[in-house]
Amino acid sequence: MEGDARCRMQIHTSPLRKDLAKGSGYPKRLPRDGSLRGFPLGVRYRNFLASIFANVTTFPFGRDFLMGDSTDKHCNAPITKLMVFTDHPNLVRRSGVLSTIKNCAFETSKHHLLLDEDGMNILPYLLLPLCGSEEFSDEDMDGMPDDIQLLPPDKQREPSEHLRKILVEILVLLTGTREGREYLRLRKVYPVVRTLHLWEKDEDVQEAIECLVQMLMGDEAEDTIS
Repeated sequence: MEGDARCRMQIHTSPLRKDLAKGSGYPKRLPRDGSLRGFPLGVRYRNFLASIFANVTTFPFGRDFLMGDSTDKHCNAPITKLMVFTDHPNLVRRSGVLSTIKNCAFETSKHHLLLDEDGMNILPYLLLPLCGSEEFSDEDMDGMPDDIQLLPPDKQREPSEHLRKILVEILVLLTGTREGREYLRLRKVYPVVRTLHLWEKDEDVQEAIECLVQMLMGDEAEDTIS
């Protein structure tokens, strides 16, 4: 089976390497639906790479690799190359990317890296697909990431209820530390999910939102000195 898999990869990638070397044969623009029609087969299969990353990040070594070295000040972690696709037109790519991010979010010790505004700054990439065209009050917008303020009137939410649920579940995971909860409150995640809850029709997504709201609005236990 492994030999067959290698053969299949060679069949798909060898023509791609030749095309890249020649620099010709590709359409000038990506189709708006993200289908990559007209591209070589190897390029079209790139949408499935994120699903491979999702499988790899079920293991600790995969999560460590994608989130990089905590001492890296230049934010070169591989996951930063994936998270920009959370609103990609292709459903397969979005699904793989969000599943990868969710797996990485289980690493509580690295939440500060994911949320660092001078580093990975992943929060806007999670909130933007959950936002519609609704307007927020000035009070609600005070502290929101710039990317989700004053969105255009034709802004659409993530169309897949399954992926909306994953997005909310990632936010729930990021409330796993007090630092994470306080940061999400500071960045006004609650108004975003409150508006989402009013719009949402899927019961499973609604339940995930309610869990997130409990984490955001609940009282923090006072630190005690023994």
